[in-house]
Amino acid sequence: VPMHTIPNIPFGKVTTRHVVRVFFPRMYGKYEGAAVPSSDLKSIYNRALRPIMLQLMPNHATHWPVNYEAAMALYRDDRGQIRPGSLDVPSHLLPQLAEEYLQRIANIHTSFHDAYFGHELRGWKAATAHDADNEDDRNLGLEDLTHGLDLDQINDHQWKVDVALEFGVPGHIITWHADSHATIIQWILPNLQNVDRIKNSKHFYHDKVTHLQDIAGFRWTPSSRQGQGVKYIQAYTTEKAVSHQLHKGLFSPHHPQELLSKPHLEKLLANLDRQSAILDTCTGGTFDDPQGGCARLEIRVPLSRAEDVLLDPLDIAAISLVKIPAKLWW
Repeated sequence: VPMHTIPNIPFGKVTTRHVVRVFFPRMYGKYEGAAVPSSDLKSIYNRALRPIMLQLMPNHATHWPVNYEAAMALYRDDRGQIRPGSLDVPSHLLPQLAEEYLQRIANIHTSFHDAYFGHELRGWKAATAHDADNEDDRNLGLEDLTHGLDLDQINDHQWKVDVALEFGVPGHIITWHADSHATIIQWILPNLQNVDRIKNSKHFYHDKVTHLQDIAGFRWTPSSRQGQGVKYIQAYTTEKAVSHQLHKGLFSPHHPQELLSKPHLEKLLANLDRQSAILDTCTGGTFDDPQGGCARLEIRVPLSRAEDVLLDPLDIAAISLVKIPAKLWW
């Protein structure tokens, strides 16, 4: 079962990019999605979290809202968005806090039985950049990523980490040849049989670039037997950063009905002008350098294998990459 489908709540942050979540496997399938109902959150805060904090840190008792309703009233803005504050806990109290928390919530309801903590470290792409051919550099990159963890207390075979290669040439867009996907997968998983059949799998996605037939990235989620420890593989081009939005904005998809309303149509035309101006800037114009783009290959593996994958990439790069002048691309 993918972890993101298990009901969970954020518990705290260790660093800016390290989020600790509590997962409730007994709730799986009980509700639609992974959100935990507010009635359960109320019980957890009133009967577990706040009493524990008053016990462990009585000197900070006045910093904790008196109950769940008071906390929501304090942290919710006039648009209904949650703006939580920050309450720190000394590191030496964390083991006791974690143990007591799981025990107390288990006593509240059977839905909270077997709860466990999950750690999510996100947004580390550039922070741990390293030379794939340099063992010391790989070690330092992994140390930077895991500095907030007590590695003696975790099972590094169970933890997952994304490891990536990025290929770039100044003034160019580096992307993937559509015919190279099977070769890339075979390089990552040399013992995998019948690689050519993977393209027909429902878990394999062929990501064409700007409708070009010969240029495409891909995404693939192998089965446990196929992956041999590799959980996910993705190849894409970073030039999409110019227009890739997770929120609703200038580059969001549009719908046919927008053509039937004059106000919507006028807004659509105005947005097209803005998009065109941005893309024109990417060409570099007469004096500036054009916006480049790199080919990026990512795989998700156990933390125990983080330093032993995607090594010696030059051979695979030579047969799978396409180099296009950036000005021509845009």
